[in-house]
Amino acid sequence: MRKAKENPFVPVGMAGFFAIVAWRLMKMKNRGDTKMSVHLIHMRVGAQGFVVGAITIGVLYSMYKDYIVKPREEQKALKDNSVAISEEGFFTFGSKGCKTDSTVFKRTVLGHIHHGS
Repeated sequence: MRKAKENPFVPVGMAGFFAIVAWRLMKMKNRGDTKMSVHLIHMRVGAQGFVVGAITIGVLYSMYKDYIVKPREEQKALKDNSVAISEEGFFTFGSKGCKTDSTVFKRTVLGHIHHGS
């Protein structure tokens, strides 16, 4: 189930494949003068095309998440963090780098502020 959540287009591609194959097998009785080999080739091409399309959409969606959404979220988190830090007054970002106020000793990962003397 975890893999299906990470790559939702794989189950969609498989379901589409089986749906197309089932549909074409049901239509086999009404194929008329069409040769069996031609009917099977059309079935294979339709099913394969659906799977390739689902994989392509899945790859594009994955690239969108990795290269557009994720960097945007990271940039926003960095911006929010720098604003919060500068508003609290214990870090100032200037052209010469990062300076700390004399009243602040250090800030831990948990977000606690330790004041020095």
